[in-house]
Amino acid sequence: MSDLESTDGIQEPGLPGKRLRQHPRIVRLRQQVAALPVDQEYRGRLLHSIGLYADHIVARPVYAPDEGWDDLEALQQVTLSDWMEMLLLQQFKSKFQHLKGMK
Repeated sequence: MSDLESTDGIQEPGLPGKRLRQHPRIVRLRQQVAALPVDQEYRGRLLHSIGLYADHIVARPVYAPDEGWDDLEALQQVTLSDWMEMLLLQQFKSKFQHLKGMK
């Protein structure tokens, strides 16, 4: 099996070991992501994050409602943070290359 697994045409990192792939919280989270009314790019980023952070997801405490973020909320926060970081790095690299060319 490759490092990437395909889920509904979306590439995502393979989860380390069968145990995490079949963990009830990961299965439920993947189902929740699949049901979200979002575009394919965002859904793909969420699924990618599940693969990257599966060990962190299952290690998190399960919070009662209004006590803390549920798994889907935490997944969305980390996914958006990673996405923003990537976009900012691209901007800085582009700006740096432009400034470097001015010398």
